[in-house]
Amino acid sequence: MERIKIGKNLYLDPFARCLDNLDSKIFLTQLEFLILSFFSNNLNTVLYVEDILDYINKATSFQKNYTEQNVYVYIQKIRSKLEEDKRNPKILLNVRPGYILMFQS
Repeated sequence: MERIKIGKNLYLDPFARCLDNLDSKIFLTQLEFLILSFFSNNLNTVLYVEDILDYINKATSFQKNYTEQNVYVYIQKIRSKLEEDKRNPKILLNVRPGYILMFQS
């Protein structure tokens, strides 16, 4: 599996389970990677919180019963690794009632 381009100089590396911005690698937890992979397969598409929740619960074989609150927390964790300014996001945006990963060319 190749790196997935999700921004101008930003790639999701499935082998290393990290973000690669050409200058450095930003490592992700298993769940952060899972959520970001779901977004990268649906670039520029609003993903509803319920869809994200269904995806992670199915992908983790219900190892833990994740809730909507878990999704919100992990989105914040991903933003802290993905965005230059997580208080003013430009890549992972909140579009009620969900989120969208905007491809930055």
